[in-house]
Amino acid sequence: MYSLYWLFCVGPLALYLLFLGWANTRRKPFVLSGAIDTGLLGLALCGFVVIGPMRMFLPDLAAAQYGFYTWLMILSLYGLCLTSILLMSRPRIVIYNTSSEQVQQTLRELSQTLDPETRWAGTNLSMPTLGISLHLENSPTTANIQLVSSGETQDYSNWMNLEAELRRALEGSHSSKRFGLLQLLAGAFLLVACCYQLITIEEAEFVSAAKELFFIRD
Repeated sequence: MYSLYWLFCVGPLALYLLFLGWANTRRKPFVLSGAIDTGLLGLALCGFVVIGPMRMFLPDLAAAQYGFYTWLMILSLYGLCLTSILLMSRPRIVIYNTSSEQVQQTLRELSQTLDPETRWAGTNLSMPTLGISLHLENSPTTANIQLVSSGETQDYSNWMNLEAELRRALEGSHSSKRFGLLQLLAGAFLLVACCYQLITIEEAEFVSAAKELFFIRD
């Protein structure tokens, strides 16, 4: 039973760590929108949330009445919550496998081209003509640089254009940093552990655990 829980919780997390390792071991910086970055993190943690608190507080009557379809409702609820978080979040751009100095230098050159009225104050950037105001944040945990919006008034379409232009500007640059080795090893270890659990579990135990987990009635 708990082996199956392990697969559903750790499996998505292992894939997410492998993605982070891949993004941070590339020869070039990797640009990603904040919404996609948050969405990937939400998918990585979905097993812990769904198997943990959502299933813990699930009414037994609902599980007994709807059976397997209860999982569709649980996953739909999680998907709606994640979508709401993405829609309410402020614009953000994430750049993996780079340094703050490289991003700031590229952004200085790019911002002058996009908006002649660009103003810098430390790590804060304002492009009033485009309706963009942001600041740079360094995230050592995931080894990335984030461009986070500052203020309430933002032009979302110009944020998408800025992301595309920044991705194009960083295509020709090379990164001398390699942050992702530890993330690759951690993801590979968890993935191997999941495969080992799947291989060693007995068929009868697997079927019984699956029926109990997914509320399948004989």
